[in-house]
Amino acid sequence: MQKTHFDIAIVGGGIMGLATLYHIATRTDLSVALFEQGRLGGGSTHKSGGFVRAFHANPQEIEWSVQTLRFLRQYQSETAFNPIGCFYLADGIDSNAVGQALETMTQLGEKVDACSEQEIVTYLPQLQHQARKTVIHEPNAGFADPLKTSLLYAELAKQAGATIFECAQITDIEQTHIEQNDIAADSPLTLHINGSETPITAKAVSINLGAWSPEFLHKLGLPSDVFKKGIQADTYLVNEEDFPPFCVLDYQTDIYTRPFGHQQQLIGIATQKFDVDLHHHHQSDPAQQAACLTQLNTLMNPQQDKPVALGGRIGFDGYSKDFRGKIYLSKAIPNLCISEGWSGAGFKMAHGAGEHTMKTLLSAISAI
Repeated sequence: MQKTHFDIAIVGGGIMGLATLYHIATRTDLSVALFEQGRLGGGSTHKSGGFVRAFHANPQEIEWSVQTLRFLRQYQSETAFNPIGCFYLADGIDSNAVGQALETMTQLGEKVDACSEQEIVTYLPQLQHQARKTVIHEPNAGFADPLKTSLLYAELAKQAGATIFECAQITDIEQTHIEQNDIAADSPLTLHINGSETPITAKAVSINLGAWSPEFLHKLGLPSDVFKKGIQADTYLVNEEDFPPFCVLDYQTDIYTRPFGHQQQLIGIATQKFDVDLHHHHQSDPAQQAACLTQLNTLMNPQQDKPVALGGRIGFDGYSKDFRGKIYLSKAIPNLCISEGWSGAGFKMAHGAGEHTMKTLLSAISAI
């Protein structure tokens, strides 16, 4: 007989939803199911650059990123994690915040150091002379394959008893009404699947929909201050000697770059594409490429030919005003947990954030 009731239902099969599924399935005895409207990891997660680093100004983000790094190191071959090292150009961040971040990372066991002027020249000879003076080096950071990582979370969760429904779009989540239209805190939530007459019920629900989050929440009558923003990172044919063989990210220009293959570099910069059409945002913008290369030239000066654009990873995400993700319980719908606003940073924080979402859901269920 088909199972239609679960302790926890997860809506959204991107990296955040799958990390949450993994933690619940492998660390609790609760029944859990995930619903994805397309294919697992097939949305913006698949188009992520896969950068993973621990350095952040916020201690919580450091902790979550460290947890992700530990998971990727444990499953290095399965996730294609490549610890080539990461240099974060931190000019513009308060020096006290930088110092506190380095201390937190060290306490968590991450190898990190602030480069001296000579080390900057040694490690990053391509950097414009004195372009940056505060450079953070994480020798064991790097990048991983977002799709492989997503599918690994799914496989480990299924092995632990989780249920996954692909091509299953949740169209509505209903509160269960009792007499006088009051809501009982222990009443299950009902999820409706597009094209199915059989509803799913769950004690608690987790919503992890990225850029789709505000649209879905508004449909439920819930508020969301998250906005939709486009992301574009292009691959370029380059002279390899013009770029460091590491991940490099710059706070001031928001440039990020890493090796992508033989004579190829993945290079991106923050876009100004707000409120994008999620159904049609899939083509590289030449103007964005030009802006990216202009900023790149203020940072690194290619000695040979101009990089040649080959194609792009065009995605989007839900962005918050402070560019920080949040995990919270709805005040209007009992036992509904919302994870949103990760602002393009979800992949590197997924493991820790997924654990936090699990704990939030458990606290809701324990209160029933």
